[in-house]
Amino acid sequence: MVDMATKKLTRNDWQVFLQEGLFIAPSFLFSNDTSSMRINYTPVDKKKRMIFSQKLASITEKLKNGR
Repeated sequence: MVDMATKKLTRNDWQVFLQEGLFIAPSFLFSNDTSSMRINYTPVDKKKRMIFSQKLASITEKLKNGR
């Protein structure tokens, strides 16, 4: 299992986000120095935030387990 706190996400890893329907711009599109993402979901209603959280949890598990 991979430690997601220290693993640098690659372009291939972000395919999992696309497959889950989360279209988040990863930081490597803007800089090679970081491995992060910034999300502002405050304007999203409660139901959509729950769906987002579930998808993000699913993606994290897939990446931990090497997909």
